[in-house]
Amino acid sequence: MAGYWGVPPTLKGFFPGDDGQDPDIYTLVALNINPATTTDLLWQNKGTTGPITPTNFTAKILSLWIVGPTATGGKVTLYTLNTVAASSAFTPVAEYYLAANSSFQVSSENFRALAPPNCKFQVIASMSADVVATARYLKGAGQ
Repeated sequence: MAGYWGVPPTLKGFFPGDDGQDPDIYTLVALNINPATTTDLLWQNKGTTGPITPTNFTAKILSLWIVGPTATGGKVTLYTLNTVAASSAFTPVAEYYLAANSSFQVSSENFRALAPPNCKFQVIASMSADVVATARYLKGAGQ
């Protein structure tokens, strides 16, 4: 079903408030994350756990903002976590180093931070940071 705009029929009702006219781009947020603590990227900054990619879809981050408002810099790593696999192992998909009181932004069609089916995005940082991303679901398992 390529070429349509809106929420894919197979995801109807997957997000609160969605209807066929809503764009299928959503926001993932983790604000004021604690250093060295794995934190879910929350859908629209709601709830306590991040959205899990449905079967037969891949979540793709389209743009990513990281802000490190601290006096020291540090490393920020974006992971996916498989919520079904017995190992539940973290898979790093992006890693950035920020200087003190700095930020990072990337927005490109070629930027590929992917969460396969049954996975969710998580972040861990060596300092306090804010992470905001826009993402969408793509049909298929992805690579």
